[in-house]
Amino acid sequence: MAKISRMEKELSAQNTGLIMFDSLNGYLHPRDPAKQKFLADRNILPNMQRLLQGARGFAAPVGIKARAGAKRQ
Repeated sequence: MAKISRMEKELSAQNTGLIMFDSLNGYLHPRDPAKQKFLADRNILPNMQRLLQGARGFAAPVGIKARAGAKRQ
C-alpha cells in the first residue's frame, strides 16, 4: 500500500486516469423505482458526468469498459 506522504496532493494528467467499469444504460437507467431512487438520492449519474468532464478537461486517459457479455439496451 502506498504511503500517504508519497502521494501527490494534486492530480495531473501524467499520473492520473479515470476508469468507468460497467456503467451501462441498464444500470444507470433502471426500470425499478427503488433503483431509480437510489441513483437519484446519491446523484450517481451527475457525479459520473462531472468526473468524466473533469478528466477530459485536463486530458487524463479515460477508459470505459463493459462487462464481458453484457448487453446494451
